[in-house]
Amino acid sequence: MENDLSIMKFKKLLNTLISLFLVLISNIVLGEWSLYFKDNTSETYIDYSSKTVKGDKVQYVQYTDFPFGVPKDLGQGMSIKYLSEIDCKEETIRSLYLVNYRDIKLQGGVLSNHDLTSTSPSKIIPNTGQSSLMKKLCN
Repeated sequence: MENDLSIMKFKKLLNTLISLFLVLISNIVLGEWSLYFKDNTSETYIDYSSKTVKGDKVQYVQYTDFPFGVPKDLGQGMSIKYLSEIDCKEETIRSLYLVNYRDIKLQGGVLSNHDLTSTSPSKIIPNTGQSSLMKKLCN
């Protein structure tokens, strides 16, 4: 029972530290963000310099702005920063952590953060923006 409590405290601390890392990383040098995707509701930017390779997997930081309002299924916040991972061998993608910000361009303070490491990856569909991103990050 005591070990379970210690593990829960450790996981909460780890989640807090990773969220803090996400808040700090890439905010230091704003010039590193590159527009990756844009449509009528959102704009997504990637910091290619945040790329780290771990075996067959590539992790990177991205953020999405919702300048015209947030879709209801995404909840609150006008900007979301993600730590994402592409498995180059399995051709899958998933978000590991996300941080919600009050305003666009990662401004206005953090509203919430979420550990998504237990989520299953999604298969990358050929000839899409994600497949182009995979080719760029995996080579």
